[in-house]
Amino acid sequence: MRGGRIGLATLVVAAAALVGGGVFAQPVHQKVSRPTVRVKDIARVKGVRDNQLFGYGLVVGLNGTGDGSKFAPAVQALSNMLTRMNVTVHPDSLKPKNVAAVVVTARLGAFKEEGSKIDVVVSSVGDATSLAGGTLVQTPLQGPDGSVYAAAQGPVSSDPDNLTSGRVKQGGIVERELPDDFVQGQNVMLVLDRPDFTTSAAIAQVINDELQADELGVRFAFAKNGGTILVRIPPSYRESVVSFISRIEQLPVIYPSSEARVVIDQKTWTVVINGDVRILPVAISHGDISVTVPGLPQGERLVEVNAEGTLLSGVVQGLKQLKASPRDLAQIIMAIERAGALQAKLEIVE
Repeated sequence: MRGGRIGLATLVVAAAALVGGGVFAQPVHQKVSRPTVRVKDIARVKGVRDNQLFGYGLVVGLNGTGDGSKFAPAVQALSNMLTRMNVTVHPDSLKPKNVAAVVVTARLGAFKEEGSKIDVVVSSVGDATSLAGGTLVQTPLQGPDGSVYAAAQGPVSSDPDNLTSGRVKQGGIVERELPDDFVQGQNVMLVLDRPDFTTSAAIAQVINDELQADELGVRFAFAKNGGTILVRIPPSYRESVVSFISRIEQLPVIYPSSEARVVIDQKTWTVVINGDVRILPVAISHGDISVTVPGLPQGERLVEVNAEGTLLSGVVQGLKQLKASPRDLAQIIMAIERAGALQAKLEIVE
């Protein structure tokens, strides 16, 4: 029971075969009241970020599930560790079936002080079949600059779905703090999570409006581009920059309209529509389903259709009324895009 015609450019989804000639109306150009968000929800202060750490270590105490003597890096690493403990053993005599060579990774968050604890992830790089029950031996973790910022050690909690990977909860200890460089001279920089010129300009305007009471007529915020806002620190906040940043982060900004995008997963035929996706006049025939988005019929007393097109969500709703399958829906949207009528970016996930 899918046969029917969907006429959406007139704001009507007609599914006569299903509802006995009933009509479903949906306005095309209704105003959307967008919520406000805090500046901190869509932007971050430049210089405040996580940092990636890594190291090469050994997991010991495995129940015969380690690398074995055939994996030379594990044998050599074990020999080096024993040598540092003043135990001299020739590598050829080692059979480390209870030892596994691993890469250790971690994320060092901003403002983590010396002595703070962080989680670390260990992953086998050799022939080990499981890290379950093992213990990570102290491993220095370095940053991209080669400096050691943390050291990790402790029992490994293996992943039930992947026994050659695991986590040491709070197993890393910060040995060196990252420098605070979020203040550049007398300025701070805000970086948008999703660059957008409109949003960048809006944030700068909100900040300037907020600080007008401090110094009338003085502009403190400047949108440098679609992703960065330069904010001058007012003289009254030069000794309390943290308070100033906190004040800026709490300012409300109208949430920006998201980029019109449609994502289709061809494995599951899942369709995700982001933003107010619209389509231009088009006619599509797919099996026993006919989709028509024409211009407004002459003499029809309905809301006028503007040049922005019809909401794709209306098409989706109409197809649901016609009991169209997820695959039918996805293929119809792809056909609309091929016809040049989809006013959005289409992303196909295979």
